[in-house]
Amino acid sequence: MRSWLPLVLSLGLAASASAQIGVEVTPLPSTTVPAAPRTAAQAEQEADDKYAQGDLNAAVRLYEEAASLLPTGDGTVRLLVVAASLEQRLGDNERAIAAMTRALVLKPDYVLSQENFAPAFQDVYYEAHKRALEQRANTAQERVKAADQALKERDLPTARAAYREALRIDGGLVPAIFGLAEVDREQGDVDAALAGYQKVLALRRSSPNAVSAGIQGAALNNLGILYYGKGFYEDAESALNEALALDPASPESWSNLGLARRKLGKKSEATEALRKAYTLDPQGESTVSNLALAYIDSAKWVEAVALLLDAAKRSPENPQLWLNLGIAQQGMENLEGSIASLQKAIQLDPGNRYGVAASAAGYSAIAYTKQGKLDLAAQQAQLQVGWTPEDVGGWINLGQAQLSAGKTAEARQSLERALALDPTRPEVSNNLGSAYYRLGDYARAAEAFQRALTMRGDYLAASDNLSMTKRRLAEVDLLERRLGLQIDTVGSGPRGILVRSVAPNSPAAKEELQPGDVIVRIEGNPASTAAELAAYLAIQPPLRSLNCEVSRAGKVLKARFKLNG
Repeated sequence: MRSWLPLVLSLGLAASASAQIGVEVTPLPSTTVPAAPRTAAQAEQEADDKYAQGDLNAAVRLYEEAASLLPTGDGTVRLLVVAASLEQRLGDNERAIAAMTRALVLKPDYVLSQENFAPAFQDVYYEAHKRALEQRANTAQERVKAADQALKERDLPTARAAYREALRIDGGLVPAIFGLAEVDREQGDVDAALAGYQKVLALRRSSPNAVSAGIQGAALNNLGILYYGKGFYEDAESALNEALALDPASPESWSNLGLARRKLGKKSEATEALRKAYTLDPQGESTVSNLALAYIDSAKWVEAVALLLDAAKRSPENPQLWLNLGIAQQGMENLEGSIASLQKAIQLDPGNRYGVAASAAGYSAIAYTKQGKLDLAAQQAQLQVGWTPEDVGGWINLGQAQLSAGKTAEARQSLERALALDPTRPEVSNNLGSAYYRLGDYARAAEAFQRALTMRGDYLAASDNLSMTKRRLAEVDLLERRLGLQIDTVGSGPRGILVRSVAPNSPAAKEELQPGDVIVRIEGNPASTAAELAAYLAIQPPLRSLNCEVSRAGKVLKARFKLNG
């Protein structure tokens, strides 16, 4: 056959091809119809038929097949329970337990109906229930491990999904609850993170063995941090005290406790906590920086500088250390050293990426102002407000530099911006009042000084400024009432008293005074301030007339005012 079969076939093909020469053959469409996919309902119907026929072996396989064809749900669980029951009737308890375990993994709260199943099947159910719980627990733990690794790698979306899957399996799994709170904290969802940590602590209270001391301590420490960030400093202190009761050797908790106490005004307790943190972690940059801040708060400049110089040598690329060093050096009145440190901090934080450069620029502005380098002070303050336009401190620094440089109108604008950002700071109102005063707007100056005093009753500078402003207001009123004259306080000075406006039909108008005139002498005496002119008008008994010399376009004119009563 091997010698002639291929030949016959070849001949046959050749003959067939010869018979078709010159004829175009159109292929007929296939009449084969693909079989429809098998459905769970079909498999279950066949299983019911086999069961009715007494073929339990075939029935159990068909029920399992039907279960595999259904999406995970109650239908799948029902078919697996039936298959497990048949396996038990066939005497294969291990296969029965396996099928029942699969069902209970899907639905752990499934309750076996005793009237529908033989008593012997109860043992299968209980063993399967135990195995299902173990399997779900193992799966949940695997999800947590995967989530922990993703969190460590900063893959927050993957970590969140894995923690949620673990909690879907076991809603009370503490490491997953804690981990999800960590993800929320990292993503800035403070309220969700707070709720997560609080849930961990609630579980600790209800089931102490369910929460390890490590997780409890970490939750308390992180709660303290979040409370601190929201300004709840007393709650932060309480949480951190609890964390330290669990782990008194945690430098992070001691450091955070010190910061919370610092905000509460507990300077000595804050320093004590921060020293403890430093003792436990003398190389920690944040620990050193925070202790230095406590020293700065207490004006312990030498201790702060010594601590920060050593830390800056070890970590010269840390901008926060240079910022704090600059602040401490400024406290010691080492302005040159302070400016050098602060500029180093700005260089290490380009664009204010870490929020350090803006503060360093602000302190640089203060140092330059003290040195009298007002243009440099204004430049640094402009940097500060450019990086942090919503920070009232920057606008205060800019306004102060502008005031010192005599740029009063610009200072007024800067300080008005500061007031809009934070109307509760008395120094803003006081400085703004100074700007108004220099511009001759005494009424608004008085309002600003009074506002500062209302906020802080012992504000001596504002009190002195308000008294001086009231005197100026009285002088202005006297000039307007007796002379009909308004003077330009900004333009007045050594040359004389500059006339800003003249009221119609007033004594000044009758003597033909004009805006721009300069009163240079009063009753033969040189005059340069409103106070000098007002002093004559306030003499008792009141003068009826006043002799003055007025400069106009380089000429000196004499005027005799008949004063209003």
